[in-house]
Amino acid sequence: MLQILLEPREDYSIAEQAQMAIEGGATWLVLRSAGMEEPQIRELASELIPLCRENAIILTIESHIQLARELGLHGVLLSCGDDAGSVRIDFGAEAIIGAETDNPKQILQYEKADIDYIVLRPLQPVDVIATVRKEGSLIPFVAMGNYTAAQARELLAQGFNGICTGDPVFSAPDPVACLKEYLVSIAQP
Repeated sequence: MLQILLEPREDYSIAEQAQMAIEGGATWLVLRSAGMEEPQIRELASELIPLCRENAIILTIESHIQLARELGLHGVLLSCGDDAGSVRIDFGAEAIIGAETDNPKQILQYEKADIDYIVLRPLQPVDVIATVRKEGSLIPFVAMGNYTAAQARELLAQGFNGICTGDPVFSAPDPVACLKEYLVSIAQP
């Protein structure tokens, strides 16, 4: 699984990033909304939602739970400390809910609360996956960071189920070609 992180940049608008990601073969976009006010998110959503619907692309957002529900997004990525269990109840069974944590006990509780995946960032310990797997958990783990395709392949080999990245793609001279190559690269064993 590859999630493409859309966030403010100087070279491309978020809508341009979404369009390039879709052209490159992305099937899941994550809107990073840190620092954005609700009106700005709504304006972005008015561009992104139709684009994603036309192309059968999953669109999730970081942290804005009520707004995600109201806008009809596919789901939300919760930051550390958000109450993921209550979000599942409020959002419904069909929503895609990810949660960021590196606490094995909390991960096991999230799995019981029907959270769909766990996000680990670069500085969070990878041995969390092994600890949780020893407890019988099958919850998917997504590595979120500025990973190149080579780094992504290594993380997948270490037990991650997916990658969430953006900058390595959008910093390339041709983001669409870069994403296509990235997808091919991480699909290879």
